[in-house]
Amino acid sequence: MNDKAPDKLEVKMKETKKGSPDGVRVNTYEKGKTYTLPISLARVFVKELKIAEVAKPKTKVAEATKPKSPKSKDVGRVETEAPKQKTQ
Repeated sequence: MNDKAPDKLEVKMKETKKGSPDGVRVNTYEKGKTYTLPISLARVFVKELKIAEVAKPKTKVAEATKPKSPKSKDVGRVETEAPKQKTQ
């Protein structure tokens, strides 16, 4: 499992606002649109200015992390007796 914090975050804008993703370029982020932003800019828009919200993931986290069921019925089966040997 990857414990590294994400460096980008998807946010949906509640207002149109200008911002700089890299400290050099300035972009206009439009109300109602979803953008993938550097975490630092997303934090300002979401927590400090409250003009954006974290976009909902396209797949549910519970489904994405849910373990897959085994395809074989033998997976996890425990033998309780030693296999019988053929006698001649």
